[in-house]
Amino acid sequence: MMEEIKKRVKARLSPHRFAHVEGVAKTAVKLAAIHGIDEKRAELAAWLHDYYREDSRESLVHLAEEVAFVIGEQPTPLLHGPLMAARLSLDFGIDDSEVREAIAVHTIGDPAMGPVAQVLFVADLIEPGRTFASARPVRAVAERDLARAVAMTADATIEHLLSAHLPIAKETVALRNLIWKRIDETT
Repeated sequence: MMEEIKKRVKARLSPHRFAHVEGVAKTAVKLAAIHGIDEKRAELAAWLHDYYREDSRESLVHLAEEVAFVIGEQPTPLLHGPLMAARLSLDFGIDDSEVREAIAVHTIGDPAMGPVAQVLFVADLIEPGRTFASARPVRAVAERDLARAVAMTADATIEHLLSAHLPIAKETVALRNLIWKRIDETT
């Protein structure tokens, strides 16, 4: 099954995006193994997380209509995860709530996200192909402290959005605040 998914992902994405997805999958498996999280779920979520990333808004609207997924005013770059999560069963015959959640929230995070989603959230930032400065400090702690890596990933996301003058999802802010509060209470 995984080989078929990889083939479908490769056929759908540009070489650059496919290389990113491949890096995320390898990173997610490694982090999952280190932190005692289901590696197969982490890998599956990673391979599928950007499946619709390069689609136009028009294409996403059509795909959403097929599964009665409401797009609303959500910006196009944030649609690919939640839409893939909504189509997971239809497109791949996968009905796994942890995989679905990880794919749905991998871009903005969520304060209630589980361990597989946390792994994907961090792996998406720190995979080896990511060379921007904000990935380095997260990469340095991800293998020893997943909670801190999640908090730092939320910080990096917020900092990027601030510098680009883009809106910040309330879920990202809530995740950041919750995780840092937990870390601060235990240190």
